[in-house]
Amino acid sequence: MPGALFEAARIDGCGWLRTCFGIAAPLSKSALSSLAILVFMQSWNDFLWPFISITEPSKVTIPVGLPVFRSQYLTGQGLTMAAGALLAFPSSLCSSSFKSTSCRGWPRPASRAKRRVFQLLSSS
Repeated sequence: MPGALFEAARIDGCGWLRTCFGIAAPLSKSALSSLAILVFMQSWNDFLWPFISITEPSKVTIPVGLPVFRSQYLTGQGLTMAAGALLAFPSSLCSSSFKSTSCRGWPRPASRAKRRVFQLLSSS
């Protein structure tokens, strides 16, 4: 984040909390939502650790259970694809829910943060 925004807020009389929540939070919303998508997809699609550590078949996670389901029941492609679609649904739901905040760039929130600083100062 540009240091000029923080310096301008400090010159205009914003305190530390107002600077954090009025300027830094709106600017970092897109980065934090992108991080949330990546962390969720990493933990949802994790295969190796559950494959090694879980020994009971009733506690197997979905990414580990999909190959076991296919080899255990010798099912056709239809059931395997349906299970794969169910596996992909939470990831696509998470991505689509955070899409509006993660696709925004810096110029719009930065100008909005500048306007917010002036609004906060004029109301004080």
